[in-house]
Amino acid sequence: CLSAKPLLDRLEKELESKAQFIRVDINTESGRKIREDYEIQLVPAVLVFDEKGNELWRQTGAQPDTVSITKLNKN
Repeated sequence: CLSAKPLLDRLEKELESKAQFIRVDINTESGRKIREDYEIQLVPAVLVFDEKGNELWRQTGAQPDTVSITKLNKN
């Protein structure tokens, strides 16, 4: 999880005018609920939603793929 932090920090800064980042600790009660609701089995988990709440992209269990995220950034 911590290995993904620098990339996610950078993306959060780059996309601050386009996206809202929400980081959740899965060890909290609300984090466990989110993990169950979205069926997250592995961490880190990065989920991207559109403005209507539809899931556009997901990657779990590994550092986020910078190529895929770069494509999302261009949209």
